[in-house]
Amino acid sequence: MRQTSLVNKLTRALRTFKYPLVVAIIAGVVWYVRSQPIPVVSHTVWTGPVVHTVMGTGTLEARIRTTISPKIQGRIAEVLVDQGSVVKAGQLLVRLDDDDLAQQVRMATAGISSSEATLGRFRAEIAQAKSTFAKTEADLGRTQKLLNANSISQSEGEPQGGNHKGTFYFFCGLRSVRMLQGHAHQERHEVVLFTMS
Repeated sequence: MRQTSLVNKLTRALRTFKYPLVVAIIAGVVWYVRSQPIPVVSHTVWTGPVVHTVMGTGTLEARIRTTISPKIQGRIAEVLVDQGSVVKAGQLLVRLDDDDLAQQVRMATAGISSSEATLGRFRAEIAQAKSTFAKTEADLGRTQKLLNANSISQSEGEPQGGNHKGTFYFFCGLRSVRMLQGHAHQERHEVVLFTMS
């Protein structure tokens, strides 16, 4: 029993001193580690130039921002500069796809060719109308002289239906030519504008 009571006393003593004993062991380990000397690396010092460099991370923003946009709308075919590139005034930044505009120029050129062909046809008709008009005027002058000389009767001196036809064609053709010349001039102007763009 003495042994059992001794074991019981030791067990009680361990239970009572268990936490203070753990704290004492931890404090001893910390003191041992902190009391060790710190390893030191030695360097040789010399004189020389000082390099001033500053390194850091961040975002740069321009003081002046400019939004660019083309004068005409279209698809971008090629981008000639990268973001952040230094550019100068007048430098080409992007190239627009000009297939649609080239098609419009071809259509306008075809319209001009068609108008010029029609203009040529009307000029030919005007020349024919002038010829008919000149012939009608000559016939009228001759008939007038014959009437004045009483060489022909009044009924013979009246113009036939075909004689006025030349005068009518002349004035119609002249009006059409002026109208077509205006259209041709307008289409030429549009082709010049498309070509300059």
